[in-house]
Amino acid sequence: MRYMGAKTAALTALLYAGPAAAQEAPTAEGAPAPAAEGTTEGAETLEVKADPLADSYVERKPTSGGKGEAIDVLALERRVDVVPKALMRDLGATEVDQVFRTLPNLVLTEEGAFNLRGFGAGRGAMTFDGLSNSPYRVLTPSLVNVERVEVMKGPAGVLYGTGHAGGSINLILEKPLDHDRYEFAAYFSTLGQARVEVDGTGPLVGDDTLMYRVNLALEDSETFRANGQIDNALGTIALTWKPHDRVETTLQTMFFEDVRTGGRGYGYPILQGDPEFLPRETSINEATDRRRNAVMWGTLTTRVELADDWSTELALFASDFRYSNRYHEGRRNSENVDERFIDRQWRDQSVDSAMQGYDLRIRGAFEAGPTTHTLLVGHDVRRFENPMFPAIRARISNPRSAENPDGAAPLDLYTPDYRAAAEETYRLTGDNETTADRLNLGAYTTYRLSIIDDIHLMGGFRWDSYEETTENINYLTDETGGTEDDSTALAMQGGLVYEVLDDALSVYATLSTGFREQSWFAQTNPNGPFDPFRFTQYEVGVQGLALQGALQASLAVFRIDRENELVPDPDPEAPANARVSQGVTRSEGIELTVGGRPYKGWDITAQLGILDARVLESTGDNVDDPIAQVPEMTAGLWLAHDLGRIPLRLFGGFSYVGERPTHSDDSNPLATVMPAYAIFDVGGRFDVGGWSAQLNFFNLLDETYFVHYRPPAHSLTPGSPRGVRLVLSATF
Repeated sequence: MRYMGAKTAALTALLYAGPAAAQEAPTAEGAPAPAAEGTTEGAETLEVKADPLADSYVERKPTSGGKGEAIDVLALERRVDVVPKALMRDLGATEVDQVFRTLPNLVLTEEGAFNLRGFGAGRGAMTFDGLSNSPYRVLTPSLVNVERVEVMKGPAGVLYGTGHAGGSINLILEKPLDHDRYEFAAYFSTLGQARVEVDGTGPLVGDDTLMYRVNLALEDSETFRANGQIDNALGTIALTWKPHDRVETTLQTMFFEDVRTGGRGYGYPILQGDPEFLPRETSINEATDRRRNAVMWGTLTTRVELADDWSTELALFASDFRYSNRYHEGRRNSENVDERFIDRQWRDQSVDSAMQGYDLRIRGAFEAGPTTHTLLVGHDVRRFENPMFPAIRARISNPRSAENPDGAAPLDLYTPDYRAAAEETYRLTGDNETTADRLNLGAYTTYRLSIIDDIHLMGGFRWDSYEETTENINYLTDETGGTEDDSTALAMQGGLVYEVLDDALSVYATLSTGFREQSWFAQTNPNGPFDPFRFTQYEVGVQGLALQGALQASLAVFRIDRENELVPDPDPEAPANARVSQGVTRSEGIELTVGGRPYKGWDITAQLGILDARVLESTGDNVDDPIAQVPEMTAGLWLAHDLGRIPLRLFGGFSYVGERPTHSDDSNPLATVMPAYAIFDVGGRFDVGGWSAQLNFFNLLDETYFVHYRPPAHSLTPGSPRGVRLVLSATF
């Protein structure tokens, strides 16, 4: 991989740049180790106690529900699930989709995309520290610099603007610390993974006025799929400057380059109606297929305390995204669905995309008698240039036959010959380029009223405006075209929380709405452009704490309607591909979660999700059919135990995903069902004096399972087979 030597040297330099003498690791990140016992004459006695839950599975005050403001779960009017650092470490997770197993009604749909509460969320949908500026457009985000993962359920249009009906995933990034800390980790897996990570932080000039944090990661890994290889490098630099006790500025930057050979890693076709007919290693991609992502990303956030309870915060962000992909993609239809040979397209895509924006907000609070009033007012702007609209050169198979001996050979799925079809054997059918420019403007406000700390009322609204212009040129035909969309949207939210028992039990009810603009591909439809999707969620629930907050439990019941779904045009004279925005889909469900430290030395997280997601209104024949790739049930359990007398921590658990239909129309000839599965993982970690060795055994029973379905090739993507990973780490 390019620059590998320089990056390796940087890793080595940082690893040995620690203090002259190794320091004892702090009890919790962000807090120095407790002072030694004993006092001197005339000195004031100071007792420092470590937080007993600092490294547990408990996070009592998530920030996503208040857009940067920590709100206690008992006062929160909606569900926010949290995966803290301790749980991510025990799971052995290095990418965000590896923590989905601990979250109800959340499943992967394809690389970098997911389905939450019955509704899909595309790539780039995740927020970072509450900002809609994801640097990951076609990749699953790395956890190398992530402190915790927060999942806010349901539409969040008031706080975050355009989004998704099922909810949003917010990654809280690690910040610089005011004490020196250095960590090195190396990963080795029987499935071919080789990875190193370095994390260094501390004061930059000897005090806590200026602090830094650096994260670096290098990976050179194989995959269990044929022709698969991953090479990437990621680096982050964060600086925090505190020139005054009321002023704080943090600069965060990230760069990464990710190169994957063997194509996108999509699945292989279903044969003879049996998802397990072909081995998991099967791939329809050539070894010469190659995808490259290169990103530079940054945010600059300044927070000023105007008064004791009033502050303002300005966050500036920008990113530059470069993408290229040369790969084969299979094509299936109802006529050749069971054939062992598959024709393929060959595609050459490239993207150069940029984003800039800011988020300005003012928040404050005041008390009046037995009431507390909290206000948030904000304004944000996002500008996209060519937001993931690629230039495409597409070639389709030119089948070899007696009349066409020089044509492209289809791929034999039983005995694939990956060198039989070269680029020149395909017929060029598309040579297109699309450019786009999008501007989003938003203004929002929320108000929270607390009465005697027992009753909490919340309300808010947001107004958005977005303009998008696209231009398209077909270089084969010289045809040009384009679209223009100029729309506004209003989102609202209201909620009520009643704390039945102080610091123990609360009940809540909330109504929230949201929206999302239709995709560019939909807007080019003969009847386009279309109004944005509209979401409405009704939710009631219970939040509880026990054992002095060491154990958390929650129960939520919800219903979400998504309107303006595109459905076939009922006009018999309309073109076959014409659509109208008259459809409605609905998701109704229940979520139950339990997590925390019920007893010293024991940690637990468990969850259950039940969903009924269906087409509610449509002009087609699929009314009451289930929504594609949505399981009716998800469940999981994870336990960890510290043995105590020896520094050994053992952990393990399972995750279950129910059956999922591949299509939202049962009459589709390709419609099938993805089988349910249960995956069991176990592991352990040995810690001595800042040194650690961890083993994770994945998919212990070697279950064959599938993580998502891709319609063009009628293909399922398999999950990983049984594997073992060793992680060696040191903290100073």
